[in-house]
Parts: sequence; C-alpha cells; structure tokens
Amino acid sequence: MMRKRNIFLMLSVALFFFSSLCFYLYANSRESRYVNHDSTINTSSKTDLISANLSRDVGKVLSGEIIIEKVPIKNVSNRKLQLRIASTSCGCAEAILETENLNPGEETYISVHLNTSRKWKKGRFEAMVSFEITDVSSNNIPKASVIKKLEVLGQIDPNEGIFPTTIIVGKVRPGHGIITNEFQIMLNSSFDLNKKAIHWENHQEHLDNNFVRLSGSKKNNIWGGDIVIDSNKLPPREKIGEIIDTEIKFPIKYKGKKHWLALNIIGGIGSFVESSPNMIFWNKNNYSKNITLSLDAVGKAKMTVTNISCEEKGCLSYKIIDNGTSYPKIMVAQKSDTNKGDILRTKLRIEVSCGQTGSYVVVVPVMII
Repeated sequence: MMRKRNIFLMLSVALFFFSSLCFYLYANSRESRYVNHDSTINTSSKTDLISANLSRDVGKVLSGEIIIEKVPIKNVSNRKLQLRIASTSCGCAEAILETENLNPGEETYISVHLNTSRKWKKGRFEAMVSFEITDVSSNNIPKASVIKKLEVLGQIDPNEGIFPTTIIVGKVRPGHGIITNEFQIMLNSSFDLNKKAIHWENHQEHLDNNFVRLSGSKKNNIWGGDIVIDSNKLPPREKIGEIIDTEIKFPIKYKGKKHWLALNIIGGIGSFVESSPNMIFWNKNNYSKNITLSLDAVGKAKMTVTNISCEEKGCLSYKIIDNGTSYPKIMVAQKSDTNKGDILRTKLRIEVSCGQTGSYVVVVPVMII
C-alpha cells in the first residue's frame, strides 16, 4: 500500500512539472507574436534592425521656411524588412518613403517636408514622423513589427523671413472688386528672389484659384508684396462654399544657400447673393415665431425673387416682402404639423434674378427640433 502511494506521488509531481513546462512554452510563443515598440523585434538575432539618426535638429530657420530633411535608413539586420509611413504629428509635415522593401545591407531615405508657416509663428518647433518596420523574412502570420519615431527640431527666427505667414481673406464674393493684402519678406542681408519661379499650390485640387496673383518690389533687404484677389475671376458657381486654402512658395537665395518660404492664404468663396441669417433654427413647439430672411447682393444690385421651394414639402410657409429692391425680404414660418416626429432637417431654396447680372440660387438650411 505504501509503495503504491509513493508511485502515485511521484507521478503527480512529474505531471505538475510537465504541465508547467508546457504552459511556459505556450506563453513564450504567444508573446513573440505581439508588436514590439522597442528598437528590436523578438527574433533569435536580438539585434537592431536599422541604423538611422532619428533626431534631427535643423537649428535656426527663417519664419515661414519650408524645411526638407532627407534621412537615410539602413537595414543592418539579416532580415528582409518592409517600411511604411504610419503618421505625422501635424498637417504641416509630409513624409515620403523612397523605397518600401529593404534586403539586408540595403539603404533607403525618408524625406520630411516641414512647412513652419502652417503651425508655428516663432520659437522652438518639433514635428514627428512615425514609421513602421515589418520583418517579412518568414511566412509567419501575423508578421512581427516595430514602430519607430523620427523627430525634426529647430528654432524659428522671429526677425527674419516672411511676415505674416498666413493671410486670412475671409469670404470672397463674385463681383466684390479687387481685394489686396500686404506682406513682406525681411532678411538681415541682401538676397535674391526669383520672381519667375514664384508659384502657388492649392491643397484642394478641384478648386480653381486663378483669381489670385502677386505683385511687389524689392528695396534693400525687404521685398514688399501684395496678394491681389480679383473676385470677378472666381470659379464657377458650383464651387460656392468651398474653402480657399492656398500656399504660395517663394524660392530665395540667401547667404549662399537656397531657401523656400511659404505664405498661406485662407478664406472661403461666397455667393453673389447671400441670405441673412444664413440658417434657420427652430423649436417645433414655438409656432408663433416668424423669421425674416434678408437678401443681399454684391454692389446692392436690385433683385427679384422668382421662386421659393422647400425640400420637405408642407412644413414651412413663406411670404415675399419688398421684392424688386436691393434688399428683398422673405418672412418664413413653420406650420403646426411639424410638431410630429423627431428632428426635421430641410432646406429652403430661393431663386433670385438680378437682371443683366444673372440668376442665382440661395440655399438656407432649416432645422426644427
């Protein structure tokens, strides 16, 4: 009896150690599949995968300067790697990867384009680019990956560069005449400005911005410029409501080195005819409250309201007042049956004729809760 008990005890101990060993091996295999955010991936080599200087201090830069940093990335492992740009810390930074796949010993570049005019006015700045490195040597799924961060640091000179770095033109309406905004490029010593190379880029490709032009002259170490917006050259009417987000680039040669300065133009495209208020917001239990819309045209042109319609039929009533004048008005009321249901979202469509100037449509959103 005693011998059987000893055999049973020995078998129990052996089973316990065997179970512990199996659990350890299973847990270790699961851990090796996780994404690792250190400089190494859980492989048998246990070495760094890449060689790169991931902290770049560009020193003092001009106000509004566009910085381009080309950072070499070398595969120093014995693994085949795949690189991918994951994110940037702001819209002012753009990262371009030259080659995605790297065999052992191969090198690629990440080019960072940083527009200081889009975020910082003066003082220290910092931008971050995150990129992912994946070991694609084996066929194991999921692949082992690591996230690396590349930072670009510097100091913006508050006394040299372009001022201001951003011009807000507000809402530009067709036929509103010529709008001029001044800016300056100021440097401590002489510089060359290539006027022929001055060009601007639009961050919304579908928006036609040919109504923007530049003028200016250089005196000593200051170039005084003007942004001239000709509202008569605004894009077609279907672009009404678009955001103007334009970036003008100035190539200059300063102290023997080429620099790029950027000037941003921010605004919106308004209609030739607009309504005030431009939105109706109601409580559906307040039937007695009428709202009067006042129409306004550029140059105080006389207007005739030719038609009014509502997207949600039967919910609103309207009456035209002072038609055929420079400021026709429309009195709008909600009907009692709008008290049923949930939130009502609709649009009031007002068609207007301005004689020889043309016909326009004013759309007023309506919300009843």
